[in-house]
Amino acid sequence: MRWGCCGSEETDDINVAGNVKKFSYKQLSAATHNFHPSNKIGRGGFGIVYKGVLKNGTRVAVKTLSAESKQGSDRKTIRLNWERRSAICKGTARGLAYLHEDLEPPIVHRDIKASNILLDKNFKPKIGDFGLAKLFPDNITHISTKIRGTTGYLAPEYMLGGKLTKKADVFSFGVLILEIVSGRSSGKPSWGGIQKLLLEWVRQLYEEGQLLEMVDPDLEGFPENEVIRCIKIALFCTQATASRRPTMSQVVDMLSRNTQLNEKELKVPG
Repeated sequence: MRWGCCGSEETDDINVAGNVKKFSYKQLSAATHNFHPSNKIGRGGFGIVYKGVLKNGTRVAVKTLSAESKQGSDRKTIRLNWERRSAICKGTARGLAYLHEDLEPPIVHRDIKASNILLDKNFKPKIGDFGLAKLFPDNITHISTKIRGTTGYLAPEYMLGGKLTKKADVFSFGVLILEIVSGRSSGKPSWGGIQKLLLEWVRQLYEEGQLLEMVDPDLEGFPENEVIRCIKIALFCTQATASRRPTMSQVVDMLSRNTQLNEKELKVPG
């Protein structure tokens, strides 16, 4: 599925830059049947996402921006059991693997976070908000760019030096897993009774062999070994050195198969 980018209401032209196309408001309105409620597939912090079909048969997802809404202000508290949380992790991982490894050229999202993962009525995840995304040709090792994204999710090499690779998305996804498991925000600066970010706290719990302490207290009857394994996968994704992080296809494999994790390769900073 492609993501449509809305242009001006007055124009009906399509601007093409490489594989990226801009569509007019008129075209996107027609594709979504005037943004009919039956085509609504999700809601993000900035507006509603609709499914649609262009004249040539291409399926698209169109995000409308709401001037009245504020990022993160339109939220409902929903209790998610472990089965749903695990499915959200796996589905998001598959989506990122598609962006990184199946598209040509690949796409680095640059802003993977909880509010950009949209859930449909069946809690199936869809990656949204490609406003910061970068096309990433395979023949280069990294892109030097201005630092954009959300504090708490940014990989250290990107945050400190503006060095962007696909592994920046992997780091952000690891933080997202920790939020899904814990039910807590990565940006809150106090965990475990001390001034630590969520990732720092989880690293400490790993060293102490107490990972279950970070699990959402509202999560009942969960399979402990499976949850601990998921947390460890998140720690693999958030290793300080980018080259030590897995690719997203490897993450999908780790989440989907009950293979043994090689924790000797897991280097957790103090």
